[in-house]
Amino acid sequence: MIAIDWLSQRMGLAASKAAFEEVFMELPPPFDSKIDAATCTSHARRHFVLFSAGQVMSYSASAKAKPGQRIIEQPHATKAHSVFKELPPPFDRKIDAAACVDKRSRQFVLFSGGQVMLYDAQTSSRVGSRVLEPPRPTKGDAIFGELPPPFDTKIDAVTCVHETQRKLVLFSGGQMMKYGAAPVWVDAEGFGGRILKPPRPTKADDVYSELPPPFDTKIDAAVCVNPANRHFVLFSGGQVMQFCSWSYKPAGERVIELPCSTMRI
Repeated sequence: MIAIDWLSQRMGLAASKAAFEEVFMELPPPFDSKIDAATCTSHARRHFVLFSAGQVMSYSASAKAKPGQRIIEQPHATKAHSVFKELPPPFDRKIDAAACVDKRSRQFVLFSGGQVMLYDAQTSSRVGSRVLEPPRPTKGDAIFGELPPPFDTKIDAVTCVHETQRKLVLFSGGQMMKYGAAPVWVDAEGFGGRILKPPRPTKADDVYSELPPPFDTKIDAAVCVNPANRHFVLFSGGQVMQFCSWSYKPAGERVIELPCSTMRI
């Protein structure tokens, strides 16, 4: 019976893979081959803001979106974009990781190299007021100063799983960790600080050990599309997958959508 259940699960995943792959087939270059950072501004509509090689675009990853209508906003150079043109160096050229920590006011935490900043991405915001917190080194920062190596110098991907407390899941190299980034941090869980889960190899983690290659060693971008069930859309190179990081999910059932290519064949 177990073997039949496992086979049925894998067949179901394979069948849904084709539909999932169609969602990202409309990504234009260079986003189809590498996404540097991604975040979600609407869980219900799965509206993504994507960054790649100094460019930014908006994209619908909703299963309900009609073919040919997924690109909400065409790629623009961040330096020339109506919202992101106020990004200072080095963020105007390269964003390593991004997380929307307040969807109502569209506040983005952005990482580039060993620096972090807070940015207002609302379309209605006054010109010259978008930089809420200017770039500063993560080392010694009032909020991110507790990040241990290698996260203190390089973050590959980040996503927010709890906006009120700004709980973040971070990836760097083949490691992951959880961190509390609320401006006023109350250690309600008794961990002794902002580190909610210390760094560990994804391959050795009780949850992320189910990530298949190449996601088990490198995640370029992560988007939490369902905070209640901790459903993540993950990007690595020219591949994408969907994963459940909910700790109560039965082992062997965390891969929601198998890895597939984002590039047109």
